[in-house]
Amino acid sequence: MMGNRRFPGRLLPVGRAIWAACVMILWGAAAALAWENDMKIAAVVENEPLARGEVRQLLEESFPGKTIPPEAREWWEAIALEQLIGRRVVLKFLAKEKLIATEGEISAALKAHKKKGGSREKSGGKSGDDDLKKLFRWRIGWKKYLDKNLSAKELE
Repeated sequence: MMGNRRFPGRLLPVGRAIWAACVMILWGAAAALAWENDMKIAAVVENEPLARGEVRQLLEESFPGKTIPPEAREWWEAIALEQLIGRRVVLKFLAKEKLIATEGEISAALKAHKKKGGSREKSGGKSGDDDLKKLFRWRIGWKKYLDKNLSAKELE
C-alpha cells in the first residue's frame, strides 16, 4: 500500500485527478497572468491605449525564435514602444491625408496572408485577426503614402 502514496507516478486514481486539477488551475492562473500583463497599458497615443502585448508582439516578430537577454529586454521594449507610438501618429496623419487602407484592402491582405499559410501562433482567432488588421492597416497606408509622395526618380 505504501507504493500507492508515491509522488506523482503511483498515485491513486483520485489522487491523480486532484493532481491534474491542481496543475490545470496553476497553468490557467499563469496564462491569465500573462494575458493580464499583455493587457496593461504601455502608452496612450491620441487618446487610444497601446497595450504591452503589442510591444511584446512586435519584439517577437522582430526576433522570431530568439530570446532577448534580460539585461537588453528593457532597451528593446523601449525601442519597440517608440516605433509603435510613431506608427499610431503616422496613421492619424494618413487618415487626415485620406491615405488610409480601406476595409476591402485590409480584408484582401488578410485573406492572402491566410492563403499563404501565415498565422499568429501566439494569438489565434479574432484577436489574431485584429492584430493582423492593424499591421495591414499600417503597411497599406504607409505604402499609399510612399506611392503618392515618392517617384522612381527620387529613389535613385
